Amino acid sequence: MTQERYYLPEEYTRSDKRPLDKCLNDVASSDVYIGLFAWRYGYVPSGQDQSITELEYECARKNNKPCFIFMLKEDAMWNPMLIDDDRRNIKTLRQKLQEDLTVSFFSTVDELKSTVSASLKDIPSSPTADPIDPYESELKAKYLNWVMEQSSFVSLSGIDPETAREKREELNLGSIYTALLTQSTSDDAQQNFKEKSSERLSALDMLNQHKHLVILGDPGSGKSTFVNFVAWCLAGESIQSPYANIERW
Repeated sequence: MTQERYYLPEEYTRSDKRPLDKCLNDVASSDVYIGLFAWRYGYVPSGQDQSITELEYECARKNNKPCFIFMLKEDAMWNPMLIDDDRRNIKTLRQKLQEDLTVSFFSTVDELKSTVSASLKDIPSSPTADPIDPYESELKAKYLNWVMEQSSFVSLSGIDPETAREKREELNLGSIYTALLTQSTSDDAQQNFKEKSSERLSALDMLNQHKHLVILGDPGSGKSTFVNFVAWCLAGESIQSPYANIERW
């Protein structure tokens, strides 16, 4: 599902922010700039020599927004109350727009509607992310903490089954983990394979190089420990735990 958001000048009166700043921020955060130009140049803020209307247009161009300009035809009927007494600025802006872009002209409201619809119909709608559900975020954090807890210890049953049975002791994975070396070697080592032994890559190195990885090894060689270690690190990074950071290894 997509969602459109339109920024209209009358909305700015409800904000404590300076209208110019808000206008330019809204343009910069928009997907498309649509400009409607008749015979008013627009308000020129204090300290500026351009109107907000012209500054919005320049902001859109600076931020590489797709710009669609719709301009009232010069011979179209228009309310005299909506025409500047001094039309030099708006004439200069209209000329600038026609030099910068391909402009669509209209004479009536109905013509404007059809022109806008025809110009915008081919623009793909961008999907809008669903709002974040606080409960979902909390549930995700609890799950990741559970993953960390379940994968952060190594049972002694794989090392000394009898001791594990008697004392039910476990070791902290982050404290004892050492790199699981594979039989694969680096590309440089393979190209310069002049010695019998080359530098072997760790399972983490292989995981960084391949989207899918199959690990084969004898019982007790560290396959399950490696998987637990990766799960522990990834879960820890997701919740920004300082203890589980895969970059440390």
